[in-house]
Amino acid sequence: MKILVFALLVSGLVAGCANVPLAPEDARGIPESRMLQKDLLKEREGRVEIRFIRETAMVSGNGSSANLSLNGEPLARLWDGEKFSIWVEPRIYVIALGGSERHVSTPVVFSKPELALWKVEVDARIGRRYDVRVDFANWTGTPLKASSTEVRK
Repeated sequence: MKILVFALLVSGLVAGCANVPLAPEDARGIPESRMLQKDLLKEREGRVEIRFIRETAMVSGNGSSANLSLNGEPLARLWDGEKFSIWVEPRIYVIALGGSERHVSTPVVFSKPELALWKVEVDARIGRRYDVRVDFANWTGTPLKASSTEVRK
């Protein structure tokens, strides 16, 4: 009986950890002070939008920032439930997620961007918008995922 109760409790906890993807309109924007490549914040003709969204961790929120870099250059620090967009020229970009640097004051300085923990490649093309989601609560071991959708104007 104790084993059955324990199994039910564990399965309830695991089911309670399942995340529903955060809708971009529900995410908060980040302060510009945490964005290191401010020139990419402006929407421009002939550029492609890459939107970054940090999922809200229900149970496993680690209380630390996600430090993002673009082609090896520090980009921004993202906390739970936040988002921001950049506009880039069409080409291939490597987006990396580094570990937390909890004691770094704003603006963020990445001491070792080459030691990023996870990377994803985005082939940015005109007519598409790219979402890069950061989700430390997923159980797949890959907290950085990219997808794209067609943009109609």
